[in-house]
Amino acid sequence: MVGLGVAELAAALLLLLPGALLARHTKRVTLAENFLLLGVSVVFGALLVFGAIEGTGIYWVFILPFLVFFIKDQRSGWLGSLWFLGLSSVYLIVLAPHFTFNYPHTPVVVSRFLIAFFLYTLIAAGFNRHRVRFEGSLVEARMQAEATAQAKSRFLAAASHDLRQPAHALGLFVGRLTQVSHDAQTRQIVNGVDQAVRGLQQMLDDFFDYTRLDAHAEPPLTHHFAIGNVLDRLEIGFGSRALEKGLRFRIRPSPYWVNSDPVVLHRVLLNLVSNALQYTADGFILVACRVDSLRSTLRIEVWDSGIGIAPQYHEAIFAEFFLNPERDRRKGIGLGLSIV
Repeated sequence: MVGLGVAELAAALLLLLPGALLARHTKRVTLAENFLLLGVSVVFGALLVFGAIEGTGIYWVFILPFLVFFIKDQRSGWLGSLWFLGLSSVYLIVLAPHFTFNYPHTPVVVSRFLIAFFLYTLIAAGFNRHRVRFEGSLVEARMQAEATAQAKSRFLAAASHDLRQPAHALGLFVGRLTQVSHDAQTRQIVNGVDQAVRGLQQMLDDFFDYTRLDAHAEPPLTHHFAIGNVLDRLEIGFGSRALEKGLRFRIRPSPYWVNSDPVVLHRVLLNLVSNALQYTADGFILVACRVDSLRSTLRIEVWDSGIGIAPQYHEAIFAEFFLNPERDRRKGIGLGLSIV
């Protein structure tokens, strides 16, 4: 028993512990697996030699084929198991009868052990083969599901602008309708339609923002364009809404040209100005462009007199679904800045 304890301690310190440490590094996983399997093989070999309690240690060795097939692939599982079976056969049949320090296994036990070990190797190989096939089918199904989801998300993200336009136009018409004089009953109906359209626009905004999170980001298509064209679209899209809220909305004209993706830039500014408009109850919203000292970079800034963001949330505010504690949680789901 002393020899078994020494062998197990040596395997733990020299093979199992280094293998566990190596497993922490992704580039050394294969080496860690080899250390662990070699350490386990040494322990099982010691059980064969010293027998443990009343020779029962030999039965623990049947675990080895399952470990090898589980950790390694099918080919390595066969090689490892047959390698151990060959060494065990040489020891038990040829060497063991000449030693006196080892446990004396009877010829019947030896023959049954070798046959059983081979049968367990066949069982482990069969289990592993079915496991690999099942995992392969799961991976294929997952990839197909992800590809389908990504295709839907890309379609919705690409179509979001076109689908938003009718709702936006409807909102403009209803907004204009609210400015026309009506009798009391018609005014009540118009106000109800206006609230319904605003709710529809908010739901569409939240839905399409969520689909853009799932869609893989397309590479930007950069070219030179006048930044004033992007700013004019913001003026058209948000000017009337700011006027309805009684806000001073100003976009400083800019004569500069930039090299960027106008579609992506417009989406970013759309989210920033939309946030500023939504969470500014009174005061102003200012969009301005500033050029650095080297006149090589244009900085676009969005200023507002809204609720603001506390300093401790300046990093977290760009995470998905994070909501500013100061805001009304019924307005949006916290995706605008994460998309930015």
